[in-house]
Amino acid sequence: MDKLFPLLLSFPVHPPPIQPLSDEQYDEGIKPYVKDIRRLSGKTFLQATSGGEDILNIFNPALNSIPYAFALLARVNEAQSALKSAQNNTPPVDLLPLWEKIVLFLENFDPRQVRYLGAETLEIITIAAGLARHLGQPGAAVSPIASAILRLDPEASTLTSAHLVLSRLALESQEYSAAAPILERHILYIPTTGRHPKRACSLRLKAHEYLTVESGLTKKISAQDILEYFSFSASIFIGLQQWENAAECLENAITYPVRGIAVSKIMVEAYKKWTLVKVLLTGKTPTLPPNTNSNASKAFHTIGKPYDMVAGLFELGSASRLNAEIIAGMNIWSGDGNAGLMRVVLGAHQKHQIRRLSSLYETIPVSYISQNTVSAETGVSLESQSAVEALISNMISHGELRGTLVSAQGTQPAFLRFAPTERVSDETLVERELAEAMGRIETMVEDIKATDHLLTHEKEYLTWVRKQKKKQVGASYADAYGGDEMGWMVGPDEEDLMSVM
Repeated sequence: MDKLFPLLLSFPVHPPPIQPLSDEQYDEGIKPYVKDIRRLSGKTFLQATSGGEDILNIFNPALNSIPYAFALLARVNEAQSALKSAQNNTPPVDLLPLWEKIVLFLENFDPRQVRYLGAETLEIITIAAGLARHLGQPGAAVSPIASAILRLDPEASTLTSAHLVLSRLALESQEYSAAAPILERHILYIPTTGRHPKRACSLRLKAHEYLTVESGLTKKISAQDILEYFSFSASIFIGLQQWENAAECLENAITYPVRGIAVSKIMVEAYKKWTLVKVLLTGKTPTLPPNTNSNASKAFHTIGKPYDMVAGLFELGSASRLNAEIIAGMNIWSGDGNAGLMRVVLGAHQKHQIRRLSSLYETIPVSYISQNTVSAETGVSLESQSAVEALISNMISHGELRGTLVSAQGTQPAFLRFAPTERVSDETLVERELAEAMGRIETMVEDIKATDHLLTHEKEYLTWVRKQKKKQVGASYADAYGGDEMGWMVGPDEEDLMSVM
């Protein structure tokens, strides 16, 4: 092993040169280096040094990510062989040192170096998930994988295979909070094929430009993968009761472009959850987004009719009717995996009744609320005024109601004073919020420019433009000689365009 150190430590040069390497110099140095490392057998990395040390204890993954990754994979292959020979009975404690090395790599690798080591990096991410499951702690891999995603793409705006691994693992382990910082990022890009940059090391590149299928850092992302990701993310946000994030993910699923009359089952299931989540947010029967496919819309309302019924009763029906409808359909909700969400809907009905009173009153006695609102969970009013006061107090403390609860004093009854609808902010807070908003807008403008450029340079788009030009020539001829007057209708070509978005 000692003889290999000059090769293994030949890149990057240490200490680093005073004048940083140009992109061209970096690229020319790392490509042959990776090629030479790949030629080494896995057994080579299992050898100890002359001092009996493990190479994983010598190399720093933040500085020497490439040899560390190959040594790590060699150890993994050795452990997998041992597991097979032991018929999968290897004590988990024996695998903990390997697990610690995997976590160390995922949380510290050099993101520039691993652009040239994509397949191996993705394999380590996948192994982390599998080993965590084998150790009986699948949630332990969520944070390291989330860290790896952010190292590769600080904005986490390109949907990769690692995102899919993360969302599945977080949902399976219910380790929601650790995954949320990744899942709440807006997905703007899907990895492309056939467009990998000449010099992946360039620090001027946006993440979506080097996170390509050719890089190996991700596999090809299918429509099914996209729908699953948004569905899993929504379920995680529902678990966290982050209703706005959940609604956004579900909306991404139900508005996904479809061809013909076929509608994915995932989209239908997303619609059911979306209906309930929107009811929790607004208290009203939701209206489908205008960009929803018409065939999908029909399927949603046909298959999701029981959910539409619940939404209608939540908005306009009585608490007792809503309670009866939900109890009667419990087999449906349970079969769809939405029984828990339905219970949340039941509990939210009286809260929405109370909030609606703010449009009519500035101040209102708690006794009036007690007499005129009903719990949908039981179908009857709460048993006492103190229970109503407890409910109101809980709503205020959790930010579900803006107002002040004033307790009874002498002959004066307890009452609720609703806060003004418009929030009054101090000047410093307003300035900070404006600065944050400007930062988000500037980032959004750059993303819009990038996505516009990508779309208008897609092969499918250019083909579509050529077809439209041909149609225009044909239409001019038809106009002159009395051709078809229905050329404005959307046809298959327009549907094809949606497949690139």
